[in-house]
Amino acid sequence: MQEIAPKRLLTVKQAAELYAAFTESAFRWMRFNGDSNGFNACVRKVGRRVLLDADSFERWLDEQQEQLVKEPRSPEPSHPDFESLADDHAS
Repeated sequence: MQEIAPKRLLTVKQAAELYAAFTESAFRWMRFNGDSNGFNACVRKVGRRVLLDADSFERWLDEQQEQLVKEPRSPEPSHPDFESLADDHAS
């Protein structure tokens, strides 16, 4: 019989402790914007509790990196007001 590996489900606080690059606020922000950034795939709701599936989160991180490599951000156009300020300081 095939064994099923237990899910690593973490609270927001536990996730922030385990993944020190992210704060609790960062996890909450990613959850709030989960529809647009795909983060909802990492979230499991059990009653009122919101838990993070650690394996799904690590896959999501890898996907984010792959997207950056495939589609690097184009530089944002500079704002005309900032260009005129730079010209003023140059003279």
